[in-house]
Amino acid sequence: MTSDRLWLTSSDEGCHALQFQTLIGPFLSLSGLLLEWAGPTDKLHPRHTPNEALSALTETITQKLNICRNEMFKVLHSVLRCTETRSKALDFFQATLSLNSRRANLHVDRHVVSSDGFMLNLSVVMQKLCDKIKPSMVDPHYLYRPNSRLELTSSETRICCSSKWFTDTQSQLETRGVLSGQVKFPTECFLMTVHCVHLTWTTAIRHLRELRRELYQIRRNLRLGNVPSQVSQQLKGRESVLQKMVTNMEGLILEDTETLGLTMTFLCQLARWLCLQLAGPDEESPSLPLPESVPVEFAVVPEFFLEVIADFLIFAAQQEFVV
Repeated sequence: MTSDRLWLTSSDEGCHALQFQTLIGPFLSLSGLLLEWAGPTDKLHPRHTPNEALSALTETITQKLNICRNEMFKVLHSVLRCTETRSKALDFFQATLSLNSRRANLHVDRHVVSSDGFMLNLSVVMQKLCDKIKPSMVDPHYLYRPNSRLELTSSETRICCSSKWFTDTQSQLETRGVLSGQVKFPTECFLMTVHCVHLTWTTAIRHLRELRRELYQIRRNLRLGNVPSQVSQQLKGRESVLQKMVTNMEGLILEDTETLGLTMTFLCQLARWLCLQLAGPDEESPSLPLPESVPVEFAVVPEFFLEVIADFLIFAAQQEFVV
């Protein structure tokens, strides 16, 4: 399967080809989000449908999606277990993260990146692959490697180092031979999953907030009567569509306790790994007072490793859901 030309498309073909023209892309693209629904929204959310019926529909869609994610996990797990095909699966992950790096930007053109549904499905699969990976198995020096699958540049914003400091430290580690060993699978899988979770949740949370904000503004303008009657009818139509999208997205994300719990568990593992790097190579856990000099293992960590934890916890606290 991995030897087929459709396993991975060329990077020049973009995210759309990766998502819809590869062997596993279409399966990972399955989604119930109205933002990605090509047909009229009434097909998924008919008018005057009782809330109980909508909740039942959302629950059914969530169950089907989780079944699909579990099946895709089995497929990719089988590919990764074979040493001859493992690199092909990692190549697919790497290409996906590279092509979707713009999802982390403040303003994202949804036509040039993969959909939220695709990224959410891939994120779940990759987190399942990390289930048996312990934080102590992840090599922090991988973040210094120039050929890292994360494709981080020297200009990447990191916790506590400048571009020059990074380059100098990288040269020192290369001289000592720290970066010359073979990279183990747990390291690459775990760190790429961190990147995937970041690209998934940062954008998905932003999309939900944007929809809520637009819905609030429309309702405020209609309530205050700040728009002409002709425009008012158009806004009411837009309000109806937005309400369906918000309800749909909240149902598929906020009520999917399995995915939320999986993400929370993974981020706890990430927090433990960060604590190990903060403690330094000679300590098992950080203790006060902290070292006067920042360990090189912690200094090089990209800022988004912390941001994804903060963003998810803030989002969870605001929604008041329990995972």
